[in-house]
Parts: sequence; structure tokens; C-alpha cells
Amino acid sequence: MKLWSKLSFFGFLFLLLNSAYLISFGEPTLFYISNVLIHIAVGIVLIIPLIGYIRKYLANMPIVGKSGIVCLGVGIVSGGYLMIVGATTPNRWLLVLHIAVTSLGSILFIGQLCVSTVQIGFSDSNAKVAAIVLAIALLFPIGAKITQHYRPNPDYLVKNPSSPPTSM
Repeated sequence: MKLWSKLSFFGFLFLLLNSAYLISFGEPTLFYISNVLIHIAVGIVLIIPLIGYIRKYLANMPIVGKSGIVCLGVGIVSGGYLMIVGATTPNRWLLVLHIAVTSLGSILFIGQLCVSTVQIGFSDSNAKVAAIVLAIALLFPIGAKITQHYRPNPDYLVKNPSSPPTSM
């Protein structure tokens, strides 16, 4: 695999892990906002190699890969629109759409990469790494939400006094 292909591949895997963090924790901290900006920057940079990949391999790609490309394309367009209008409450439906289609597209795209390793010069070890990162990116938010449910942050809990106040 060429250097540019490796950088694109590992950038894509980084974007998956970054996405898992963003969906798991939605706190308005500097670290979270920095990750949102990194997510946007890496997503924009990865559009160019994705277009190159599509031009090179689309004709011989099975329907699973083409479906993944379509989902990722919808995710790119919805992500671009979210950059313009913002991921605020009125646009929550668009954020949910972006998350859903890019998740499905990533699953299908990595499945395509793992199936056609020989065709595209993709090594088995890279396919295994991609599958492991995808599994982590899918399971991490589930584990984080379960943990947040059963062990909530004490700063976010409302604690009522044992007796009512004597005055306003």
C-alpha cells in the first residue's frame, strides 16, 4: 500500500474512533469541541482520497461496496450542511441522519475492504485492524451510555434537601 493510501486508511480509522468519542460524550468541554473541529477537518481531508478510491475501484465494486459509498456520500453531504447550519436542536434530525448513514456506510465500506483485499492491494492485517477498529467504534458508545446510565456523574444529579426551606 502506498504512503498516501496508508495515511488515508489510518485517517479513516481515526475518524471512526473520533466519531465514537463524539457520540458517547456530548459535554461542552474544550476537549470535546476540539474533537468536533478535528472531526470536521479530518472528514474534509478524507474526501479527496475517497473520490480517488471511487474513481479507481467503483466499476468492479460489488453492490455492498457501492451501497457503502452511497451512504458515505449522503453522510458527507449531511456533514457539510451541518457545518453550515450547526448541529443545534432544530437540526438534530440532520445530525441523527449524518450519524446513521455514515455508520451504515462505514460498516459496508469496511466490509467491502475486508472482502476484496486481494483486488485492491489491501493486506489481511489491515483488514483485521479495520474490523477491530470498527467493532470498537460501534461498541464503545454502547458501553459509554450504559456506564453513564448506571454510574451518572454526581455533578449532574439533582439533590433535594431533606426538609423544605423555611424562607424563599
